[in-house]
Amino acid sequence: MGASGWSYFVPYQSDVQSAFEALQIDVFQTRSYSSLWTKSEALQHLEKQISKVDDEFDDEVMREAIKEDLTTRLNRLISLPQPTSLLEEIDELRIINAEEGTHSILDMRGVSEEPNYMRVAPLNDEELKSLFGTTRPTKETVEHQKELLVSKRHTWMGTYIVLFKDDKHHEIMFVGASGD
Repeated sequence: MGASGWSYFVPYQSDVQSAFEALQIDVFQTRSYSSLWTKSEALQHLEKQISKVDDEFDDEVMREAIKEDLTTRLNRLISLPQPTSLLEEIDELRIINAEEGTHSILDMRGVSEEPNYMRVAPLNDEELKSLFGTTRPTKETVEHQKELLVSKRHTWMGTYIVLFKDDKHHEIMFVGASGD
């Protein structure tokens, strides 16, 4: 399938981490993401894969390595505690979908000051000026640059930009690419 780009606009608030978490909860509750399976489906899928390894691989070393990996993943899923909050349900969804991801902001684990794996980070002033000619871009300025913004980071990394309207903080844009 390959990675998918995603972008979201949320009302501005000074606490970007809180805005990020609220956005994730909204995306999760509205099911605005891709998911290959539920936990029970993922368990069944792994069990089926384990049972077929002997028939599909002639090399014993390869068979054992694949079985070990699949069994580790199966045991990890089995041992997951029952989620008690929406954020824990999102974490469980990340584990279930693993490297396939959700092709959404749910694949990000938090906000960072610097670009980092599975995190959203701001552009620095130099990057903002280079892309938009200002450190105070508007929604209209960035809307048509989503693909360029996605390309500024590696897959499984995101960006956030504080947007302005009438020279005041107005929105936060989250943009990135994830999934496989």
